[in-house]
Amino acid sequence: MNRRNVLQAIGVGASVGLAGCFQGLGEFFTGGGIQPNVPIQLFSEAERSYNIAIEAQEVETGRKTHDDGINMIPGERAVTGRIERSPQQFRVTRYGRDGAEGGPGEDFVETGKITEDTQLVSIRIYDDALELEIIEDEDEAEAEQEELEEEANDSPENATDD
Repeated sequence: MNRRNVLQAIGVGASVGLAGCFQGLGEFFTGGGIQPNVPIQLFSEAERSYNIAIEAQEVETGRKTHDDGINMIPGERAVTGRIERSPQQFRVTRYGRDGAEGGPGEDFVETGKITEDTQLVSIRIYDDALELEIIEDEDEAEAEQEELEEEANDSPENATDD
């Protein structure tokens, strides 16, 4: 085989390879582009600190995709990470504190479903309740994030003495 045939074969192979790349890029840009993962935001409106467990698993396979634990203190706001935009079962648990007689406190559990359209997961912790909101509307998600930022800025920890 001479040099011309070798170079020609390499050129054809590169062209075919690039064609596949271009096709993939075309599908990427016409298919909606990158879908970033969904943020998980927590805000504690409780007067006590609580341990929170956050779990998610794929609907089809049952594979655990998210497993996180955090201790939330009163007035704290946290973003514990992000969760993939795919069909998943989501669960958040607020573990109760020990009662006055030393017995276990009450645990609260909320569940929901994550979809490809999910924009934000918002969790609010109270002393007597737990609220999970899975938001799919983009405008509503932005409004919720702005509200959480305002509440965080208005909290006593951020107040300044004049």
